[in-house]
Amino acid sequence: MRRSILRLAEHASHNSHHGGVGSPPHVHGPAAIHRNAAIFLGATTTFYVLYKAYHEGAVFLVQLDTSKTKTNYRD
Repeated sequence: MRRSILRLAEHASHNSHHGGVGSPPHVHGPAAIHRNAAIFLGATTTFYVLYKAYHEGAVFLVQLDTSKTKTNYRD
């Protein structure tokens, strides 16, 4: 068991990049297409929410009278 663990650690240290076992991972930045798509979708969502709030915001601010909408299922 111990020999296999040492062999695994040695194998990992020979095949790893930038400093061996325990080195921090190399993180790539987002591709331009993903960054631009995120900006476009975020802006589109924001404008859609603002549009809906402008045209239908009053509907969401009205409180319904729930006393007239309750039904009695025992009758």
